[in-house]
Amino acid sequence: MFYLTLLVTNIAFIFLVKSVNRFWLLSIPLWLLILFSFIFWRMTADKRYEDLEARYLHTVGDKTYGDYHVWEELHQERVATIRHTQTFIYLISFQTLITWILQIAGKRRTNRKIYRYTMPVLGIFTLLIITLLVLMAIAPTGPLV
Repeated sequence: MFYLTLLVTNIAFIFLVKSVNRFWLLSIPLWLLILFSFIFWRMTADKRYEDLEARYLHTVGDKTYGDYHVWEELHQERVATIRHTQTFIYLISFQTLITWILQIAGKRRTNRKIYRYTMPVLGIFTLLIITLLVLMAIAPTGPLV
């Protein structure tokens, strides 16, 4: 659903706005918004996980095991973090690809200077994202990704 919304939003903006800036005016800020949202969310998720882990380790004390309910909550947090991280990575990947395609289209249609700079940069980001996705498919690393 997220991917369809991103695609429709980008395409609708291209057709509704008649400015020469329409190829970057929405796609690049939207890409940055998704990227910074992921970074902010990941920082808060890591902090929440560390707090749960500290709470679990506090329940361990001198025993070899801790409170089962806290451990279960820690496990559920880890699973949710992995799921949300993958969703964010796929969203960033999809928006990067859309943005790169729009930069190519903007360069061909308008021949403006901005597209000469953004097109190769987003092409490199697209290659990096594709590499990351291939590596994730080959060897999933769990909560690190």
